[in-house]
Amino acid sequence: IDLTLKEAASIVGRLIDGDGNPASGTIWMEEVEGGFPLPGDVLRAAAGPDGRFRLSDLPPGTHRARVSARGHAQKSIEFQTREGAETDLGGISLETGSVIRGRLRDAKGSPVAGAWIHAVPADSGSGFAEDVTDGTGAFLLAGLGEGRYRLSAVVGGAQRVSREVETGGEPIEWALESAGAIAGEVVDASGQPVNSFRVVARPVGGGPMDGFPPPSTGSGVFRIEDVIPGRYALRVSASDHADAVVSDVVVTAERTTEVGRIRLGPAGIVRGTVVDAAGQPVPGAAVTAWSQRDYE
Repeated sequence: IDLTLKEAASIVGRLIDGDGNPASGTIWMEEVEGGFPLPGDVLRAAAGPDGRFRLSDLPPGTHRARVSARGHAQKSIEFQTREGAETDLGGISLETGSVIRGRLRDAKGSPVAGAWIHAVPADSGSGFAEDVTDGTGAFLLAGLGEGRYRLSAVVGGAQRVSREVETGGEPIEWALESAGAIAGEVVDASGQPVNSFRVVARPVGGGPMDGFPPPSTGSGVFRIEDVIPGRYALRVSASDHADAVVSDVVVTAERTTEVGRIRLGPAGIVRGTVVDAAGQPVPGAAVTAWSQRDYE
């Protein structure tokens, strides 16, 4: 097979606000003609304080990209590129729309930096905005339509608080309630630590979940921080092991709830044969097993 590679294309442009002033932000590919963009930051570029950006290594064709800048609504643009050529997209104007401003603090009144703040319509409707709190805990959600939105704050990978607010009002002062923690140890049927696992804490009665990534020490010990006080059910899963559930785990503010050792039994095995309509074996078929818990 002879493969002929085409010469890559590139695009340049400038992000500007509604008054024509430069806006720093990011542009990334949403869809590339003939396929989708590669994962990660392969097809992504940053616009500096002057608003200018350059995105290289694009195939020729018609593509779609998304542009974002803090304090502005995200925008989707479509453009064409030619083999070996640089395409100038000119000025890309970003709208501000309605905004929600505020500041996030912890239970002691200190600013919370690096928290993700999300806004979605409280009722039916479209629109979405997100921001990351700065060093003072401040956030700005822009590009929204007028109306009421449900905000959520994600701190350390866990959703901590949520509330509903109207656009265009005074800046909100948002405080996190004191949180607790859950700690324990995951072992196998013989009592040996499980090297890699996942723990999910689901509030009794429904609500956002707190997850815990597999530990890197291989000790089997885990600790979930910043858990909102309440009652939880823990589900522990690991490869080649059956899941385990710990019910009625009570978390209180500023305390650690110890759940002790959680023992995982061996996983079950499903065997069978895939055949076609004539009853003949089908080689190379992929089989995926789903349990009821995957839909809970």
